[in-house]
Amino acid sequence: MDRSDVLAAVERRIRALPGVVDVRYLDDDIKRQIDHYEKVAESHGAAGGLMPYKNRGVWEVLSRQVSLVIVGNQDFIMDTDLHGVVSMMDQNGQVLGEYVPPRKREKLMGQPNVFFMSEDFVMYTDRQPVGEPYFLLDEVPVHDFDDIEGITRVTSGSLTTLSDDVVRNLLGCAGPKKWTTLIGFDLTV
Repeated sequence: MDRSDVLAAVERRIRALPGVVDVRYLDDDIKRQIDHYEKVAESHGAAGGLMPYKNRGVWEVLSRQVSLVIVGNQDFIMDTDLHGVVSMMDQNGQVLGEYVPPRKREKLMGQPNVFFMSEDFVMYTDRQPVGEPYFLLDEVPVHDFDDIEGITRVTSGSLTTLSDDVVRNLLGCAGPKKWTTLIGFDLTV
């Protein structure tokens, strides 16, 4: 397989997933726009500007040799583990709070050091922050392409609302009930 065969195989696999509206490999212009709008979002912070925010998922995707965007609708599902996708961290990398998927939620219910801020976000009351806490939107490993030869280090990231709107407009996919996810990977061919 050469580069074009690998890219075509990845695109075919994505388009076969339920709920995929569009797939586009990112060119330099779209990457520059994502870079710009994600930096704007990070400069404004999370929680209405009350707390710093970092979107490591997007930066990891854009650091790969190949990156693409998927526009999906409410039926779009990928084989990912969302554990750790949104966390509140301290300057030493300690997790102060985090999104918890259903299987972890059950384990945490009733724990004396766990406070549920919502159904799916907890704070750990026994952890003291070191330095200024911040929200982290992390990369998420993707396993939908594990059997495609020629790619490695596959990851995904979620765009902020601002970037998501810009990218969907650029792709002609504006409107409600659609969202984006970024995928990045390196080639071995």
